[in-house]
Amino acid sequence: KKLDDFCNQTGFRKDNNRVWVNGFGRSTSQKAVWANSKAISSSSHVSEDEFNSPIENILKKFRDVLDKSQKDAIIKSKGIEQTLKSIGFVSVDNSFIQNVDKQLQLSIVEKLEELERKFSAIQRSVSPKISANLQRSSIACVSHKTSNPSIQSLVLSPTKFKNKKRHISARKKEVKKHYCMPCLRDKETLSVYVVTHEYGHMLENILIYERSMVQNVTFDDIAKQIKDEIILIAQGIDSNFNLQRNLSVYGTKNDKEFFAEVFANSQLGKPNVLGQAMLIWLQKEGF
Repeated sequence: KKLDDFCNQTGFRKDNNRVWVNGFGRSTSQKAVWANSKAISSSSHVSEDEFNSPIENILKKFRDVLDKSQKDAIIKSKGIEQTLKSIGFVSVDNSFIQNVDKQLQLSIVEKLEELERKFSAIQRSVSPKISANLQRSSIACVSHKTSNPSIQSLVLSPTKFKNKKRHISARKKEVKKHYCMPCLRDKETLSVYVVTHEYGHMLENILIYERSMVQNVTFDDIAKQIKDEIILIAQGIDSNFNLQRNLSVYGTKNDKEFFAEVFANSQLGKPNVLGQAMLIWLQKEGF
């Protein structure tokens, strides 16, 4: 009040920087800031993990996208055919290049590279080939010699890989209906379900042939052995294990489809009890 009167009398302008407000000076304000910071840091509602988790999730997604982009760039620079040959295929039929969606080609090659680093099923095969000229209505298959299952090739449908969006949509429906095993339902995972399943066939064919060298039993007998071993592990994981609840419809077709379906489940981000059992079984096999 006195300052206002003085300024009115002299004509000077008031300098607000020199005005003191009782009760909230610099010292008081700093105390308030400190108290507020302490309250936030000690709050039971905001933990460091909760605060960082969304950021970490965003960063992880960004890293995943960046990682895939880098892989795509490497494959494109080498070429699809050359990359498949470097994985282990001795022959890449032109039908694969012509009939498979370009983006699906990248996803398939990336997944095959990942699986091959773990299991080497393609490199352990005899003259493995890849094509997309399957002459029947199946989505894909692994063709092999009846006398030697390690002589094998991966064959895809010429029509069911032509469009990535439709391919993913079909797989999503199959997983939802439990026709296929549980897996992560992001587009990239669904796009490689079939190839992962078929790679499981290739791996089992190698293992069956290797066992047949030391066991005087049929290939089908060995497939049954392997299935029983995996189920036994699953029962050890869960004393209430129920095969029907954990196995897809397609996996009930025969012992080899059991292996391929459970293998896919183990490799696609959402292993159930059977998938966990498969991972343990694979570890026991030396992988």
